[in-house]
Amino acid sequence: MSSSPPTPEDTSICSIKASRLKIAGFRDANVQAYCDCRQSQVANESWKNEFRKACDVALGDGLDLDQIDELSDPVYFNSRGVKWGIARRFVKDIKY
Repeated sequence: MSSSPPTPEDTSICSIKASRLKIAGFRDANVQAYCDCRQSQVANESWKNEFRKACDVALGDGLDLDQIDELSDPVYFNSRGVKWGIARRFVKDIKY
């Protein structure tokens, strides 16, 4: 049994796998739950509607939370009609 440190090849594989979000459950249901959570954090009804719109874009385009996090691009949502600030928050807050 060897206790030698991992080779560079071993560590690069681990770091790639570690970058994925560790969320159990159905991918589409997780997106909906994330959207529900974002909406619960705002009182303004127009902001809630914008979070719903971001959710509709994500689900309509088949994006799960891992993909949204990997994309990390609020422009993607903004160019599909989501207000800029909400698009930024929607993408940024996934890791919280």
